[in-house]
Amino acid sequence: MPFSQKKVFAPLWKRIIAYLIDLIVLAVVLSPLPSLALPSPALWDFSLLRPFIFVFLISSILTIFYFALLEYSLGQTIGKLFFSLAAMSQEKTLSFGKALLRNLTKFSTVLVLVDALPVFLGRSHQRFFEQISETEVVAWEK
Repeated sequence: MPFSQKKVFAPLWKRIIAYLIDLIVLAVVLSPLPSLALPSPALWDFSLLRPFIFVFLISSILTIFYFALLEYSLGQTIGKLFFSLAAMSQEKTLSFGKALLRNLTKFSTVLVLVDALPVFLGRSHQRFFEQISETEVVAWEK
């Protein structure tokens, strides 16, 4: 990451497209998981829901860890890389705990939208969980 360049708050449109790129990457990586939950012959047999719940839990955990591990280790995800965006701590280096906390809502689109309300409403450049974790997404200008 070019630290000699000027950092500015990441534009919303870049953040959205970077997130969509990350979702595509996750869709490709996680696409084999649904095959673990084979279709059930009985429509209302709730004991057959266990494989689907298992797949949901595994994919949720992998999704959160995709974002947290890449942001912790590289400062950015694959989507952020395309737009020269980076997740940073407001105080010092980004710890794994802060990276994990800032990404806890990423397993659900509804939770991400609620989390991003301050950004969409123009009240802040940070999502709720970015404020709690004292992190932000920045863009690097030349």
